[in-house]
Amino acid sequence: MTQEHIPPQRSLITPRAEAPREIIPFDRDGATGEVLGPDLVRALILYGQRYGLDPYAGELIYYRGLPYVTERGAVHNAVRSQRYRGHAVSIVPPEERKAMGLQDGDIAYRCEVWVKDVAEPIVEFGEVTAAELEQTKTQVASAVARDRDFRETTPAQQERETLRRLQFLPLMKSPGKMARARAIRRAHLLAFPLKGETSSPPQ
Repeated sequence: MTQEHIPPQRSLITPRAEAPREIIPFDRDGATGEVLGPDLVRALILYGQRYGLDPYAGELIYYRGLPYVTERGAVHNAVRSQRYRGHAVSIVPPEERKAMGLQDGDIAYRCEVWVKDVAEPIVEFGEVTAAELEQTKTQVASAVARDRDFRETTPAQQERETLRRLQFLPLMKSPGKMARARAIRRAHLLAFPLKGETSSPPQ
């Protein structure tokens, strides 16, 4: 990997080192933990085949009911291009977070993706806010209440199941890692959109 566009003080992170170790099960929604039906699982596999992404490798999941290319998938997609020259990630300092409209306790990362023959890096940000964490708790609780296995259970049982599902969601387990992953994902999909797509998937 060359560093022709990388300032000397920047350390390049290779795709192999950057790939997240944890693979999110793609038979559940990554936002709510809801179990997906076999038809949705098959549809996700077919969607992945269209773009050369493998749900079994953690490159593609469902997120809030829609196909979602993960950090791992976005980096894999970029690495296939001969124009890819690596990326660098840094946490956004407090003064910049404030300028972005974020509040105390919110987390933000910046990712730069370097592309051959492009003088400046492609830059994107990833953030996780306290408001999003609260919203996720509410959504998971609603999903539990809709679940046929818990509709007739007591509020205490539903609350226990909500807490159980929350502990498995990457967003809730490690908000900082999620913000970082979002920055990497967004920057790579901006620099190297999925073939045939005019814009990157949400989030």
